Amino acid sequence: EEAMALFDASQFTGEAVLGVSRIDTAALRARGEDVPTVLSALVPPAVRRAETPQQGTSLVDRLAGLAPVERERALTELVRGQVAAVLGHTDSSEVAADRAFQELGFDSLTAVELRNQLNTVT
Repeated sequence: EEAMALFDASQFTGEAVLGVSRIDTAALRARGEDVPTVLSALVPPAVRRAETPQQGTSLVDRLAGLAPVERERALTELVRGQVAAVLGHTDSSEVAADRAFQELGFDSLTAVELRNQLNTVT
């Protein structure tokens, strides 16, 4: 009660005030382009679906013909491409392979989206 009273009173101070609030980012994301500007930083850009490389050929078949070093590079590029798509980047070069997911901007929703994308392409 005291916190709400202070929050209500803050509008009369003429100063900027910090307020803590729960924000349903999934609900914001569901609004699509209709997100208030002040909240837009909380919603990542629209997910761009990455195309599966070499459609029609299974991942196992593509990897089977590669040397171990090339196989690791191909899988790394596959994951980087999916990460870039989920985070709304234009290409995988914007995703450093040695950075942690949280450093790249992942939250629980984008992690689930990445999992789903990787399941689809693998």
